[in-house]
Amino acid sequence: MKLLSSITFAVFAFCMAAALAARAGQGEPERARGGIVSINLCTDQLLLMLGDPAEIRSVSFLARDRSISAYWEEAQNHDVNHGLIEQILPMEPDLVLAGRYTSRYTVALLEEQGKNVLVLDPARSLEDMIANIQKVADAIGRPLRGRQIIEAILERPKPDSLDRRVILYGASGTTAGPPSLGDTAIAEAGLKNVADELGIGSWGYLSVEGLLRSDPDLIVFQRSGKAMPAMATQLLHHPALTASRLPALRMDLTRSELICATPRLFETSRAIRKRIEREE
Repeated sequence: MKLLSSITFAVFAFCMAAALAARAGQGEPERARGGIVSINLCTDQLLLMLGDPAEIRSVSFLARDRSISAYWEEAQNHDVNHGLIEQILPMEPDLVLAGRYTSRYTVALLEEQGKNVLVLDPARSLEDMIANIQKVADAIGRPLRGRQIIEAILERPKPDSLDRRVILYGASGTTAGPPSLGDTAIAEAGLKNVADELGIGSWGYLSVEGLLRSDPDLIVFQRSGKAMPAMATQLLHHPALTASRLPALRMDLTRSELICATPRLFETSRAIRKRIEREE
């Protein structure tokens, strides 16, 4: 029953969001045909989720990278940009979607010329996710679609809490406590975040020794999904972490699942919960 509840939870969140986003936006007014351009990975994914394909003029080149983009398949159908002003201006878009900390020079020039630019702050919580979904939906003329997806999020079934402890562990020993998408994913799975117990906030570091001392029930290794050798990633192959005698359960997740806040975050929660439940 626990496994069935976990699967139901994930399927509901994912399928409802996908189905609602695919609808034709009934009752929505048609927007001008100049199109919408996104120059940020996270606004790319919100646009791909909420917008109609015909009105998406371009997304960032990062949107097609499956190692960091949860919507990389959808992005294959659209032109890409590198966030450069000389690329964006000739497109004459009706709207440009941008992140607070990316392509800042391009954003400044667009705003100086009176262009319509929506700049979003990074989402680090469920509340941030909901707010950004509605902001983008309103900006692209799809407020009803945004509200429908938000309603599906708010009505999602939630698993019972388990007294099991999880920690995310990435390159260079990075981990995430609250507020962060990683912490949100763990909380949504009904589990406890070890990083929070250790007083680590949105982003912090934990040595291998500290990780082992924390004695988690599950270690979630965050890997890039690419074969990119680097000193930072070698830590994830430390003998103490790869030893079969390590008491904690282990699983791998690619970064794409926790970089940007979309309903696909719930798929990550399902995977984490399922890994725990397999050992119950």
